[in-house]
Amino acid sequence: MSATWNLPIIDLTSLDRPSTLLSIRQVCIEYGFFYLVNHGLENDLAKAFDDSRSFFSLPLQEKMKFARNENRGS
Repeated sequence: MSATWNLPIIDLTSLDRPSTLLSIRQVCIEYGFFYLVNHGLENDLAKAFDDSRSFFSLPLQEKMKFARNENRGS
């Protein structure tokens, strides 16, 4: 069985920030997921995956240099 998802799209080019924030809040409540467009971030996801792969292939001792203990689970 095939399911089709119609997720909301939030466009960050809008100058009406309060309305955009309310839209994000509403879709988080109703759907939990949404597409974010015109966010100004790099579109090349391949680089993000490459960087992630590089990090997680490091030895544990190297990765632990980046460990953070503050602001966890609060």
